[in-house]
Order: sequence, then structure tokens, then C-alpha cells
Amino acid sequence: MLWPDKDLAFVQLPEDGSGIHLGAFLMSEDLVAIISLFAEDIPHVTGPDTGRTVRFRKFACDAKHQYQGIGSQLLEYVASLARSHMNGTLLWCDARTATLVWYQKRGFEEFGERLYKGPVEYVRVRREL
Repeated sequence: MLWPDKDLAFVQLPEDGSGIHLGAFLMSEDLVAIISLFAEDIPHVTGPDTGRTVRFRKFACDAKHQYQGIGSQLLEYVASLARSHMNGTLLWCDARTATLVWYQKRGFEEFGERLYKGPVEYVRVRREL
């Protein structure tokens, strides 16, 4: 969903085996949204103790199902899971800059420097749990 023009190997990560992978399904459809969770420190962050941080990655919703609240509900479920089952205090990700406003509307704040993955610009966002 995130990289539809790439093969499966492109999106696989060495740490996938240590993550929690979730999806949203509709009764009349196959998988329509995905997200993966990892207990992972925020890189290059200084300052007060951030507590236990949980990173989400590979978060995507099929284009024909966007703007229906499915991704928002999946993200809120993941935030609850990160807090209750992973003892997380902070949820974060590398978000595409094109989606920054979407994350801000859901309580995330931008931090750190912007980065690129190939031609795509990203910014780190975080939210306390």
C-alpha cells in the first residue's frame, strides 16, 4: 500500500520478526489498512527521559478506503495496545511530510530533522500515550 510499485522485498525489514503486525479488514473486502509496532528508542533525541517508546511503521490504508476513519481507528487501537501491552509512554514514527497535518490532527507533534527515504521526504512525529 505504501510502495505499490515495489516488490515485497522492498518493504521487508530485518526487525519485522520482533514487531507486532496488525491490519484492518472489512467484511466485504480483504485487508484495507496495515500497521506494525516496535519497542524502539527514538534516535538522536536528547533531553528528559522519554520513557518507553514505541514506534509504528508501515502504516497505510488502501486509497479507496481513505477518509472513512479506518486508519484513524487503527492508529488509536495501536496507541492503546502500545500503552497497555507494551508499557509505552510515547508513540512515534517517521511520517511522510505530505501526511503531517493528518498526524497533527490526531495529537502528534513534529520533532527532529526531516529525512529522505529515496525521493520521499519524511518528518518524525510523536505523541504521549
